[in-house]
Amino acid sequence: MTGTSFAVDRRFYYHLGEFDVGMHSSGGNQYMELSWRVWLCGGRLIHVPCSKIGHIQHQEDTTLDLYNYKRAIEVWMEPNLKQFVYDFYDNLTNLYVGDLSTQIWKKSRLSCHPFRWYLSNIWPTLLVYNEDIAAWGSVQNILTGRCLDNHGYLYEGPQDLFVELCHYKYLIQGFSLTRNGVLKTTLHCVNVAEYSSSSRPVLQKCLYGSLQKWTHVKRGQIQHINSKLCLDLDYWGPIMKKCQSDKLTQLWMFTKYEY
Repeated sequence: MTGTSFAVDRRFYYHLGEFDVGMHSSGGNQYMELSWRVWLCGGRLIHVPCSKIGHIQHQEDTTLDLYNYKRAIEVWMEPNLKQFVYDFYDNLTNLYVGDLSTQIWKKSRLSCHPFRWYLSNIWPTLLVYNEDIAAWGSVQNILTGRCLDNHGYLYEGPQDLFVELCHYKYLIQGFSLTRNGVLKTTLHCVNVAEYSSSSRPVLQKCLYGSLQKWTHVKRGQIQHINSKLCLDLDYWGPIMKKCQSDKLTQLWMFTKYEY
């Protein structure tokens, strides 16, 4: 929710335990933490689309955002989900965020759902992209050294897949290949819209069928199973081509492999 423009029942707000006083008020994510608490501890959020609220946004220190974010995830997320976040933001790993005992006590007092419940029931379309995986991280082309990139795309798609200089920011360049062959980001699956050479791979809503299955070996080709085509590169970006084992633009490597 947007913390500068919300209304809440006074008694319920105090029942939840108010804002986390250990967070920096000038940083963001304190509102995200409260919204998690609402959903996980018996409440709900409702958007009021016709309301109009004015707010002057001041420049903020982004390090305070990260401080607040870590306090939230340390209280609410299970260990494997925390690690998922730290893979995205490695500068959070050693960030000290103060005493959390009061917030953890509030959580236990309210008998809240685990965070996995939130992912399953409130935001089921969000993919935990490093679960049940064979390979994950940035996907780098062996010849050019460039990485697959989603350009921060957030909608259902289809949307073109890109390559850019590798910067290892997993929100934009994070991909995974599951053990059953799904190539995905946190929001999309990679698919081939047309089964013809020179077609372009796209990001789109995950269908979880054979249409979106891929195979890959370390430092090797990424092949779309149904079309028998391989992920390649040309001047404009990723493209599907007939597989050629000696073609360097068809060789790719993930940051990490689980085999």
